[in-house]
Amino acid sequence: MMVRKKRVALHLILSLMACLTGTIPIEASNNALTIRVDGEPVTFAQKPFIEDGTTLVPFRPLFEKMGWQVDWDPQTRKVIAAGDGLKVEMTPGVNAVDVNGEDAVLDKAPAIVNGTVFVPLRFVGEASGRKVTWIERLHTVTIGEPKLYPIQHHGKYGLVDHHGQRVMDVPYSSVLPFSEGLAQVWNAAEDGNGSGYIDDKGQLVIPRQYYETAPFSEGLAYVTVLIKQDVKKHQYIDTTGKVVMEPDILFGSQFHEGLAAVAVAAHNDNGYTYGYLNVKGEFAISPHFDFGYDFSEGLGRVKNGDKFGFIDITGTLVIETKFDDAWDFHNGLAPVKIGEKWGYIDKQGNWSIPLQYENAQAFSEGLAAIRTGNKWGYIDSKGKLVIQPAFENTKPFASGLAAVQIGDWEWGYINKRGEVKIKPTYYLAEPFAAGIANVRVGWEGEGPDSGYIDINGNYIWTPSR
Repeated sequence: MMVRKKRVALHLILSLMACLTGTIPIEASNNALTIRVDGEPVTFAQKPFIEDGTTLVPFRPLFEKMGWQVDWDPQTRKVIAAGDGLKVEMTPGVNAVDVNGEDAVLDKAPAIVNGTVFVPLRFVGEASGRKVTWIERLHTVTIGEPKLYPIQHHGKYGLVDHHGQRVMDVPYSSVLPFSEGLAQVWNAAEDGNGSGYIDDKGQLVIPRQYYETAPFSEGLAYVTVLIKQDVKKHQYIDTTGKVVMEPDILFGSQFHEGLAAVAVAAHNDNGYTYGYLNVKGEFAISPHFDFGYDFSEGLGRVKNGDKFGFIDITGTLVIETKFDDAWDFHNGLAPVKIGEKWGYIDKQGNWSIPLQYENAQAFSEGLAAIRTGNKWGYIDSKGKLVIQPAFENTKPFASGLAAVQIGDWEWGYINKRGEVKIKPTYYLAEPFAAGIANVRVGWEGEGPDSGYIDINGNYIWTPSR
C-alpha cells in the first residue's frame, strides 16, 4: 500500500496477512544459505536441504528461536511445539499434522535425518503465522512477525506489543503495519515528500523524504520522490535507506521471488507496457505486457488485451492468455475465470477443478473459498466441498482459522470444519498472523474503531480510534 498525502484523513487500515513466499530456488541449495528469525541468524547442527523441489529445515532450532517450546514424545513418536497461543503436533513420515486441533496436510512429510526432524520451510510460516521470505540478493531466508502493531487512540498513533501493552506514542499522521522490521509513516510536507520509515523502537531510521512508499519486501522497498508536479523519481531502497536502483519507469511494485513488475512508457493505447526487473535493476523480462502482476510459486500473472495468462521467470508464456480473469498460484493451484464461471488450473495449465463457481479465491492452508448460490463456502484441493456455502464473504485461512462474514457486516472466525470459533461481532476482520488479528467494530464518523484479538478471540487491544 502506498502512503500519500491525501490519505491522512483515512482511518487506520491494517492488513496483517500471513504472506508466505517459502519456495527457495533449487540452485540455492548449492550455496551457503542463511536463515534469520526476527533478524537473528539461526545456527543449525545439520544444514537445510532441498528434496524434490521442497526446502526442508531442522524443526527444533527454528521454533525455539521463535520462542516456542519443543518436546519429543517417544511413546507416540510425536514432535510437539507450542507458542504464540498455538500448538503443533506432527509425526515423522506422516503428511498430516495437527495445528491447534485442526488438521493440516504438508506437501512433504517431516523426516528424521541423523536424529534431527526436518520439515518443509513453508510449513514453518503456515504453522506459526509468520512471513517466510527468500531474499535472493542476500541468499537469505527471513522468518518474521511484527514485534509492534500500530494503533490509534484519541486521534493519536501509538505502538503496542503482542500483549497489548502500549510501548510508545509516535508523532505521525499515519502509521502502517510493520514489514521486515520497518513501518511506513507520514506527516504533511510542503514539498509533498512526507513519507519515511520507523523501526521497532519508534526511531525514524529512513527520513521522511519520499512522496510515496511501499512496504519492504525481500529486503527492498519501492519509493518515489516528487520533483515537481506530475514529475517523480522512482527508486528502490534497502532497509538502511540506501538507493539500490533508480530505474526509468512510470510505475513500480514490490519484489516477489526476485522480480518486480514495473511499467515503462510505450506508444500504445495504455501509454505504458509492463516488464520485470531483477534485484540488479536490469530487465529480466522485457516490457511487452499490457499489465504484469507479482510472481507466486514460480509463475507471474500477466494480461494482454482483456485476457490473462501466466509466465515463468524467463518471461516465457507457459499458460496462454485465454482467461477472462485470474488470481495468483497458491498451494499449486490458481483460480481462473472463463465466461461467467470460475475453476482452478495447475501449473501446467491443466484443469484441476472444472469451471463451476460464481466466484473463487486462492488456496490457503489447503482450502479455498468459492461462491455458489450467492454464498461462500470452502473446497479442498480435489474440489470437494468441505464447508457448505453459508457466508456473505470470506477471507483465507491462517493459523487454522478464516474470517467470514455472517449477515450484514458481522464478521467472525471459523475453523476448517466450518465451526464458529470466534463469534461474528466485528464490522471487519483480517486473517491471523503470528496468533494476532486486526478487527474493527462500529462505524461512526471517520470509520470503525480498530483493535487486535488473539487466537481465542480475546482482545489484546480494545478497538479505539
